[in-house]
Formats: sequence, structure tokens, C-alpha cells
Amino acid sequence: MTAQRSIARAFAWAAEEGVITTNPLKGMRCPQAKTRQRIMTDAEFRLLLRESDKPFKVLLYALRETGCRPKEARTLTWASVQADRWVIAKHKTVHKVGKPRIVFLNRPMRRLMEVLK
Repeated sequence: MTAQRSIARAFAWAAEEGVITTNPLKGMRCPQAKTRQRIMTDAEFRLLLRESDKPFKVLLYALRETGCRPKEARTLTWASVQADRWVIAKHKTVHKVGKPRIVFLNRPMRRLMEVLK
């Protein structure tokens, strides 16, 4: 992701959330996003964990274990957490599929949910 796309996304988010009244970059063309060429290595993941505070470590771990999107994990509520799954009503493709996204939890994630609750 280029810096230009990142900045444009930040302004779009701020306008959506009401932090700013209008997005001054609305309509600006951004270069097309490039597809990922590789996955994060275990060493890179361990470095991220080492340099992160505890709440962010929990988020990173949950992302890695579940494969869910960052926004899905970040906006998760306890109402969406069931014993062995997350039932995410608002997700990226809800308009296409018309049903909640189900993220099944492995044993370590079920234990983490018990500890966090």
C-alpha cells in the first residue's frame, strides 16, 4: 500500500466517523493497490509481538489464529462471541452473502476468549 493510499484512507475514515466534516481528498485518484507477494514469516511475527504492547499482542495473535480481517477482530463485541465461534454480523462481504461471517475458534482461541472475558 502506498503512502498516498494510506493517507487517503485515513481521511476517508475520519469523515465517516465524523472526526472531520468533509474529506478534502475525496475524489483524488490513488494508484491501484498491489497484491501481496508473500506471507509474514514466523520470525517477522515474533518481532511484531516482541515490539507490541499487550492489547496489540492479543489482537495480532487473534488475527493469526483465526485468519479474520483486522476490522472484524477490532470491532468484535462480546455479543458476537459464542463458545466455539465468533458470529460477525457486520463484515466486508455481508452485502454479497447476506449472512453473518462465522469464524470458528481453535482450542487456544477458545481459552483466550475465556481468559479475556
